[in-house]
Parts: sequence; C-alpha cells; structure tokens
Amino acid sequence: MVNASVARYVIKRRTDRIFIDGRLDEADWQAAQPLAIDKFLDIAGNRDVHTTVRLLWDDWNLYLAFASRDRHIHAKVTEHNGMVWEDTCVEFFVAPDIKKPDNYYTWEINCVGVTLNAAKCDFWTGDPGTWHPTDAIATSVKGPVKEPSPDDQEWFCEVAIPFSNFVDSAIAIPPRSGDVWRANFQQCAGWGSHLATWSPLPPDCKTFHTPAAFGELIFTNEPVR
Repeated sequence: MVNASVARYVIKRRTDRIFIDGRLDEADWQAAQPLAIDKFLDIAGNRDVHTTVRLLWDDWNLYLAFASRDRHIHAKVTEHNGMVWEDTCVEFFVAPDIKKPDNYYTWEINCVGVTLNAAKCDFWTGDPGTWHPTDAIATSVKGPVKEPSPDDQEWFCEVAIPFSNFVDSAIAIPPRSGDVWRANFQQCAGWGSHLATWSPLPPDCKTFHTPAAFGELIFTNEPVR
C-alpha cells in the first residue's frame, strides 16, 4: 500500500545538455517540476525565504537546480567542509538504497559554492567528513565571500552529481526506471528562523540528519519535454 503522506518527486530524464553555470536558463529546467522546501522547523519563525529544487537525470549524472528567494544573502565560509550551514545554504541528503536509508550522503552548499560533504554510511570506516565526492557546482553569487546587500533578491545553485559516487550503496548504477532513492532537501538561510525541509521532520525533531523522514525520489525514463 502506498503511503500518501510520504513526500515524493518523479525525476525525468534530461533531453538536452545542462550547463553547470548557476543560471538555470536551459529549457529542460523550465520544463521540470519544482519541489518546495517549505516545512519550516520553527512555526513562529520568519518565512520570507522560499527555496525550490528541480531535478533531472541521465545515464551519468543526477542534476539539481536550487532557486531561493532571499533578502539577506551572505557567506563567510570559504573552506571545504567548513560550517557552511551558518551561511545562506542549501542541502541535499540522499540514500541510494531504499532498504538502507541510514546509509546516506550529504551535500551542503553555501551561496558562493563552498561545500560540506559526508558519507554517513556503515561501509565508511573513517571520519564521514573525509568522503569527498566528484561533482560540479555553480552558484549565481560571486565569492569568495558575500555580505548582505539591500539589493539581495534571489540566488541559484546548479549541481551535477555523477552516479559513480554511489557505487558502494546504490542498487543499480545508473538507476533503472522505477528505482526509488530516499532523500531530503533543506535550506539554512542564517538570518532568524529559516531552517526548512522538503520532507517534514517528526514533531519536535530539530535535526536534518533524520533518515527516517526522508522522502522518495522516483526515477523515470520519461523525458522532461
């Protein structure tokens, strides 16, 4: 029986080349359906930050396009695996084996493209933060740091993640049409209460690192347009 309460997103195949430039102006991105990161952790918090994500795939990569409306865009972290969650930041947590949601990987990306990555997996015997994926990331904000400005309106983040990063945990590489991965998306705006997820966390839970709350990503061979 399908649980209708689980957040789900169907990922369609790209039909044309995706340029990882932080602009999101390809026709495939315009055709892809957005999901909203709108489950705020603090119900009384300021909700003037609104982030959406679109996803596509091909035989080699998973593509993500974040678009965030934000009037206070800032970043001070410049080193990989620094505390990017204190900046204007988006996050992607993914478990490629639906039967093992506790085996998951993280991408936390601030608005100038600095990342924090980890393999929270039972086969990874070292520090989770020593896992360093292959990926391509571009944002619309020029670094190396970003101070808030009265002109701040929105920012974009574009990501290509090779499926080769998941050979130790995915059931099939590349995924097959109909395969389901578990995942969640988050935003950390850094000003007031802007912590939000796509798939909701349990009541009173305040950590994004909750695999039991991950939603479902469903791969389909249907072209996006």
